[in-house]
Amino acid sequence: MTHKHVIIPIAIVVIGGIAWYLGSPLFLNTTVNEEFPQASSGLTNDEQAMIDTMESLTPEQVEAMPEGERMEARKNMEELGQKMPDERMDEPMQDKTQSVVVSGTFRDADSFHRGSGTAVIYELSDGRRIVRFENFTVTNGPALSVYLVKSTSGDVAAGYVNLGKLKGNMGNQNYEIPADVDLKEYGSIVIWCVPFGVTFSVASLQ
Repeated sequence: MTHKHVIIPIAIVVIGGIAWYLGSPLFLNTTVNEEFPQASSGLTNDEQAMIDTMESLTPEQVEAMPEGERMEARKNMEELGQKMPDERMDEPMQDKTQSVVVSGTFRDADSFHRGSGTAVIYELSDGRRIVRFENFTVTNGPALSVYLVKSTSGDVAAGYVNLGKLKGNMGNQNYEIPADVDLKEYGSIVIWCVPFGVTFSVASLQ
């Protein structure tokens, strides 16, 4: 077999692999349903474990503890209580522990690249900001990423922050915004196809 005859099958395999990588997402859906993120308690794992242990005790069990041990536990609980935020998050979504900064509705980029659902930027009680996609769906594609874009129209050339790879083209999902980002400078969320430089969907924020 000549070198030419060897190269042709290899080329076919390589080209086929590339075509599958670029085209297969169009026929596949990936659904991601993440819970709303909890605000950090500000405690270490050991400190949180101590609080969980004490809160699980009944009044009778506390009374049965030696006096010295009981007083030490009470002191520790008071000290840990001072380190915690004023609000504790007992459930994934409590209005008191997060506030909406801005939001927008995803729209189609064109007749082929289509998107729907909402993008909401929340500020948690611990100061973190996250973008949450709710009831989200977008046309799937290769290497899609989530961009926070300065332009309200979704023009990536205006400047952007890459919030990471799109976790799924369907479902509810969260993306954390870097602490040094000034949200006043940004006006949209864009689902961006990195290999082709194409917008799949835009949500203008207001």
